[in-house]
Order: sequence, then C-alpha cells, then structure tokens
Amino acid sequence: MKYKLFLLSVLLVVAASLISCNLLSSKPRREVWGEGGLRRELWVSQERASVGDSIDIVFTVKNVSDETQVIEIDDGPVMDIVVGQGSSYQREAWWSDVNEFTPEMSRLELDPGESRTIEMTWVPIGRTDGGNVSDARVAGLLYTVTPRGEKERIPISLKICVEMCDEIGI
Repeated sequence: MKYKLFLLSVLLVVAASLISCNLLSSKPRREVWGEGGLRRELWVSQERASVGDSIDIVFTVKNVSDETQVIEIDDGPVMDIVVGQGSSYQREAWWSDVNEFTPEMSRLELDPGESRTIEMTWVPIGRTDGGNVSDARVAGLLYTVTPRGEKERIPISLKICVEMCDEIGI
C-alpha cells in the first residue's frame, strides 16, 4: 500500500511538472472588447510559455459601426502593443520600438466593417530574482484624442503565465 501511494505521488509530481513546464500543449488566448464603434481584439499564440518560447501577438481594431471611424494623433502611433514581465510588469517590449515610425501609423481611418491589425513576436526572458514562475501582461493600446484635445490610451490586456522549468531543473 505504501508503495502504491509513493507511485501515485511520483506520478502527480511528474504530471504537475509537465503541465507547469508547458510540455503539454498550450492553447492560444484571445480577449475582445468593444465600445463605441470600435471593437478591439488581442490574441496571443500561447497562454502558457517557457523562457525562450516565441509568442505571437496580434492586435486588431475593427469598425463595427455604420460610419467611418477616424483617429489621428500627432506624436506617435494610433495602435501599439506592449509586453511587461515580472511582479511590476516593467516595460519589456513595444511594437512601436521595433517598427520604424511612419506618418500612416499616426492615423486610423476605418470604413464600416474594416479593420487594421498589427503583429509582433515576443520571447520571454528569465527572472533575475530567482523565482520560477512569472506572469507577463500583454496589452493592445489604442490611442485617441479627447474632446479637450488630450491624448488618451485605451488598453485591452491579458496575462500569460511564463514558466521557468530549466531554472528548477525539470
């Protein structure tokens, strides 16, 4: 009986390790939010990842109204993706940092049913504090201008669980 309990506990530890180290399949994750005439969708290729995995991120804005939607700002892109990792979600990667700014990026004009998409690939890095699990926050950002002329950021975000299996020897 003790031997069976021992085997069962070993199997549970192995199963938990496989799951936590993303050796079993990880599925994509998507978040959708709509307000006004624009629907925002954020998609990631994996909701769980290990350090060094490539995670594809797609941010789409779609006009779901019956009218043309126009957003224009002067000092940067209308759409962006940002990834933060660690306990304070420090800025790690921005889509706008790896794409040369063009004037077209500062204007979003969508006819009814039309959408615009930006994409990036992100690779999680190891933690420096010795921990073995870290969440990452991925956000799709849509910038608009308020009626008072101020720039406003409208985020849609989700978390990715990043496992550090090689650090704990699994």
